[in-house]
Order: sequence, then C-alpha cells, then structure tokens
Amino acid sequence: MWFKSFKALNSFYTFDGLKNGWEKNNSKVFFSSRFYWKLNEIQTIKHLGMATIRRFEELDAWKLSRDLCKHLGRLIDKGNFTNNYKIIGQMEGASGSIMDNIAEGFERGTRAEFIQFLGYSKGSCGELRSQLYRVSDRGYITKEEFDELYSKCVRISIMLQKFISYLQKTKILGERKRGVGSNNSKTIVNKL
Repeated sequence: MWFKSFKALNSFYTFDGLKNGWEKNNSKVFFSSRFYWKLNEIQTIKHLGMATIRRFEELDAWKLSRDLCKHLGRLIDKGNFTNNYKIIGQMEGASGSIMDNIAEGFERGTRAEFIQFLGYSKGSCGELRSQLYRVSDRGYITKEEFDELYSKCVRISIMLQKFISYLQKTKILGERKRGVGSNNSKTIVNKL
C-alpha cells in the first residue's frame, strides 16, 4: 500500500492513495487540486515534501486565469459589449495579462523576476476588477455575470499573493541560479 505523510498545524496526517483522501485521527480530509478541505472548513495545509512544477501550465493560478480569460471572451463574443471596442480591448488586455505575466515570470527562471511578474499579474487582476464595475454600471453584463467574473478575479489575486509570499520566504533561487543556494532544481511548492 502506498502512503505519504506530513505534519500540518501540529497534527499528523497520512494519505493512502487508495482512499482518495487525507486522514487525521480517523476524520477524513478531502482535497481538490492543491486546496485541502477539512470537513466544512477550508484549510491550506503545508506539505513538508516538495512538488516539482516544470511548466507554468501546471500552476493553479495560471489555470484559473486562463478560465477567466475564456469566460470573458465568451461574453465578448456574444456581443454583450455593444461594439464598445475600447473597453473590449482593455478587458481583453487585462485578462490576458494576468495569465501571460504568470507564464513570463515563470519562464524567466529566477525567483526575483518570477515574484516581479506575479506582481504585474496581480495588478492586472485589480485592473480587470475595476473594468468589471465599469461594464456592469453600463449594463453590458448581468449581476450574475459580474459576480462570477469578480469572484474569479478575487480568487486569482489571493492565490497570487499567497504564492508571492511563499516565494519571498523560500530559498529556491530558480533555474537560472542553479547551483547557487541550497536548492539546485526548479522545485517549488504550489501552496495556493
């Protein structure tokens, strides 16, 4: 049987690959992607092992920002913005910039540049949230559409801030700094 274990929040957890869940003292802790759900409370658990991220496409923040970009694109393609090409261009630019800056920062190969580009991405996320208010105020999108897009923006922003905070504390220097510092690989924990 395959087991992994880790310590989180002064509690010991084990994972049995056959049971699809983490267990703590016989109470199930379910997980989805890199978020962990304990009963009804959301709890991010710090894993003592390292997850290797080899491509930016594996990052949850990039995946969610891509989903946001596609969602916005569908609304634009439906004609919701009544040929207001300026706002269309601004929103397309901001939403694309969120995912593009995550990708570019990752590919730059250093922790410092990655943090910098994650900051740009977070800024674009704020810009898009502001633009959502503008199009909502003009009646281009419904309240439900606004709420769904806004919620995705907030989730991405939170994920990016947590990732930035983690990277600022880690000793991982990045691919271009290989051999410098205590870690020689492009290993990062995606604790978003």
